[in-house]
Amino acid sequence: MTHRILAALALIALAGCASQPAPAPQASVYDDVDHARVAAVEQAATLHGVKVLWINPPHKSAAGG
Repeated sequence: MTHRILAALALIALAGCASQPAPAPQASVYDDVDHARVAAVEQAATLHGVKVLWINPPHKSAAGG
């Protein structure tokens, strides 16, 4: 009898976990990179024969620019 109760509780717990919504995907680290600014810096660097290695690329400002 105890095994049946434990099995029923396990099934209820599994059904509860299965009904939870999937977590929303995390935003990519590079979603807010200012690609226009990166392109401008890389173009200027290429004209001067310099290679740019981005460690911390510039991010878009909070004002949307």
